[in-house]
Amino acid sequence: MKKRQSYPIANSTLMWLFAALLMAVMPHAPRLPLLVTALFLVFLSWRYMMVIYRWQPLSKISRFALTSLGLAVVYITQGTLIGRDAGISLLIAMLGVKLLEMSNERDVYITIMIAYFLVITHFLYSQSLLTAGYMFVVVVVITTTLIDLNRHEHGGAAQIKSNLQAAGWLMLQAAPFMLFLFILFPRIGGPIWGLHDETRGGTTGLSEEMSPGMISNLSGSDEVAFRVKFDAELPPNPQRYWRGPVLWHTDGQRWKASISGQPPAGRSSLPDFEPLGAPFKYTVTMEPSNQRWLFALDLPGVIPQESALTKDFQLQTVKPITQRVRYDMVSFTEYRTGKISLLERQRALQLPAGVNPETQRLGRRWRAELNNEAAIIDAALRMYATEEFIYTLSPPLLLTADPMDKFLFDTRRGFCEHYSSSFVTLMRAAGVPARVVTGYQGGELNPVGDYLIIRQKDAHAWAEVWLDEFGWVRVDPTAAVAPERVELSINNALSRQGEAVTFDLPIGGKLGELVRKFRFGWDSMNNGWNQWVLNYNEAQQRSFLSNLGLGIESWKDMVIALAIALFSLLGMFGAFILLRNYQSPDPIVRLWKAYCRKLSRKGVWRRPSEGPRAFSERVVTMHPEWAGDVNQITQLYIDIRYANAARQESVRALRNAINRFKP
Repeated sequence: MKKRQSYPIANSTLMWLFAALLMAVMPHAPRLPLLVTALFLVFLSWRYMMVIYRWQPLSKISRFALTSLGLAVVYITQGTLIGRDAGISLLIAMLGVKLLEMSNERDVYITIMIAYFLVITHFLYSQSLLTAGYMFVVVVVITTTLIDLNRHEHGGAAQIKSNLQAAGWLMLQAAPFMLFLFILFPRIGGPIWGLHDETRGGTTGLSEEMSPGMISNLSGSDEVAFRVKFDAELPPNPQRYWRGPVLWHTDGQRWKASISGQPPAGRSSLPDFEPLGAPFKYTVTMEPSNQRWLFALDLPGVIPQESALTKDFQLQTVKPITQRVRYDMVSFTEYRTGKISLLERQRALQLPAGVNPETQRLGRRWRAELNNEAAIIDAALRMYATEEFIYTLSPPLLLTADPMDKFLFDTRRGFCEHYSSSFVTLMRAAGVPARVVTGYQGGELNPVGDYLIIRQKDAHAWAEVWLDEFGWVRVDPTAAVAPERVELSINNALSRQGEAVTFDLPIGGKLGELVRKFRFGWDSMNNGWNQWVLNYNEAQQRSFLSNLGLGIESWKDMVIALAIALFSLLGMFGAFILLRNYQSPDPIVRLWKAYCRKLSRKGVWRRPSEGPRAFSERVVTMHPEWAGDVNQITQLYIDIRYANAARQESVRALRNAINRFKP
């Protein structure tokens, strides 16, 4: 087999390669140790200087020393060479060393393949639409580098445009294969490559515990907690309470789901309750939270797959939610719950002895004076509404053993967790069974996709009290202080420290409308990406293929369908290539193509936009020794094609001239 001719690496190819590697590496910089990123940039700059100033290649000893340095830096900064972060750090450090030893085409090919693999590693951290779009651009640049490496002719702006067009055409040709593989390749449950998303540990949302300041900290985040798409009409805003953990036990400062701190065990059947109104049907797409809670409109009427429902209507999964999940729900906003057990009543009246004595004294006084649960509730809500209580994102720290006493009778500045916990404490002291419920309230309607966006800043805590006639009844003491809370979201930008909360109001003017449309449009695109790409799991794959009329029932059927689709696509693609390269019966065209192939084998390629005269002038400039034959062949071809020369004799002369030409 003839050995492939090797060509010197052109500076333009190296510049494309440097740009591609820089674009592929830099998004990793915020995630990885600064020293690793700095080492790569030093190696890249070093190689750039070698190109510009024609520095000599490094010796084997120098390369070995730099390799050892890269290994040492990764081990020192990561503490290991194994794992996701350490592996990517090692890949980037060794890529820098590879740049310094790169000396021939084979080395460039290897570096380009590493760059392609480096693109894939970004999806171990994020599979967002923005990441996918940026990585598409990076792949185009890497592919352009590959094309430039193989052309061996390097010009100016025209060549750059040609390379980019060729890269785009290759990507377009690959798109059908990508689409077929995405649709038909058997889906496997679990996170990408079996790795959990470890990047979201800082924003876990709500948990099974609540203490003063916990929810107000979440309210500073605009990050999306989940999105909800209703099948029909949306419930009014005051009914949009998204139920999460229910908290029973308190030590006077902190509230927990149970004394042990462990959430109660779930069950596969619905607890006893009586619906009093029509149900709402909807689909929830929940972001990773690293918690076990699923959120549903109060009260959930069904139990999603791979989840359970506790007796106090908490939806929970078996394992923490480390990837985006989607589930269909049915809920009721009007209901009457079943009977309360003796154990539940005891749990709903639990208070620690000797803690918050003034608050407990006030509750007992209401019981003695009013002796009616409804009147006691009204007295508490009237106190919050008429006295100088302030709803604020930054309440004073309650550094005391009796935080509820401090809040109710001194500071009177708090967030929803202060109002709900103080209200439940008052109710229990008055002999009214009560509990704290945490979750989210409200949500922002995206008119582009017609779905609700519930953000971390919508986190909320409210109370439930037991009334013999109605069962568990929701009471939101925050609404008594700030009624706007159940209609509007919090405006973090305008809410000043220590002052009352400011709520979101529609931004006026054309600029405000433009900002809203852009924000909603972008979120709608992200939601579509989440629904149709990231959430394309085994169940959705089966449903989609069934809707197409393909009876896919097993992996065997899936593999057969995939094989048929790929072979059909390859057949169509092959036929397209053959038709595109089909040679014209015109002998003049065949002779000219044969002449161009002779030149291409010597590294002289005719550009698609280049005419015969311009091509011959460039060939003669590059190889003056071919001037006689090139000029003769070109003139004969032009005479036949454009000057109506005697065809038969001229064709014979052109054929003889091309046959004699030995470049």
